[in-house]
Amino acid sequence: MIEITNVNGDFIIQGLDAGEYKISIEHYGFDPYDSTDALLVKVGTALDLGTIELLETTS
Repeated sequence: MIEITNVNGDFIIQGLDAGEYKISIEHYGFDPYDSTDALLVKVGTALDLGTIELLETTS
């Protein structure tokens, strides 16, 4: 699944079935981010992941 953020980095993923999910984020020049804990998605609710900080690649 590919989702693109807006200029503030906000994103919405719609149409997920209820269940547990993990998140992966990649962007050129930054280290990849993978969530360590499963996110519990419930039907008809929004889940705020807070701020996810990507670290610039050092190599």
